[in-house]
Amino acid sequence: MVNPFGWLMKRRKQRKEKKQAEAAQKAEEERLVKQIISSLKEIPLLSNLTSTELETLAGNFNLRSYEVGEYVMKAKESGDEFYFIHEGTADVLMVKEDGEEHKIASLRNADYFGEQALLTDSGERNASIKATSDLQVLVLNRQQFQNLTNSGDVMFAQRRAVVAEDVEEDKIPEPQS
Repeated sequence: MVNPFGWLMKRRKQRKEKKQAEAAQKAEEERLVKQIISSLKEIPLLSNLTSTELETLAGNFNLRSYEVGEYVMKAKESGDEFYFIHEGTADVLMVKEDGEEHKIASLRNADYFGEQALLTDSGERNASIKATSDLQVLVLNRQQFQNLTNSGDVMFAQRRAVVAEDVEEDKIPEPQS
């Protein structure tokens, strides 16, 4: 025969443990959102956004991790995502006529990439991005990115996109800070 008192105590303990686990998960999510907001505040591109807007934006990001040597994206692929570097470093690589990848720039915390494929009709990546350290990026999909850019509060810096003609003529633009 089942002891109803024992069963009841076990059930209460399970509920308590579940609530504690949910509270810990919520606290971790809140800590991550605060950390993301802190990173977003460092990005000049987002300087026009209020704290409330940054908080809303932070909730839309997905955090993705890459290991050293792993590609975040490759040139000529279709691009449907926009990235901010949360932690770590990466190289911007382009393929020259010799078929080899060549580093043309380095990226670090608060740098962003992937916008050109989302701002142009081709939707094609101009360059490859490869992690040079453990890398965490904040990712927005195409729709979230369009919502961000349509708000009028975000203005992209005047920076020239890296295009194939620049590589062929060895006129690769210098990254702007």
